[in-house]
Amino acid sequence: MSFQAYLDNIETKTGLTPREFIALAHDRGYDAPGTKAATIAESIRRAICAKPVINDRKSIPVSASIGVSIYEPGGPFTSLSYLLKAADLALYNAKRTGRNCVRVFALKSPEPAPHAA
Repeated sequence: MSFQAYLDNIETKTGLTPREFIALAHDRGYDAPGTKAATIAESIRRAICAKPVINDRKSIPVSASIGVSIYEPGGPFTSLSYLLKAADLALYNAKRTGRNCVRVFALKSPEPAPHAA
């Protein structure tokens, strides 16, 4: 899937254009220096969990497991496919360690995201 296809998918799923999505991220301070990807992913996880699915007037809780990988210049991940594989490994780690959490791929040991109380 191309990067443009990912952007189009964002618009289809959220109803927001990529520019609106970026503006929303800016409004929430996610583009501030020092903001970590795990912090943003944790915010997304909480938002997903805050909206149960309603079926036959019953509320069904929703949870989310999220894997994150980070591009660093000079780092080992030199292509999008490597970054996606690392995020996939982090996702499997999140599922193995209890689900409903964020994990960041690390070459040594997984780093848990800050968890909301």
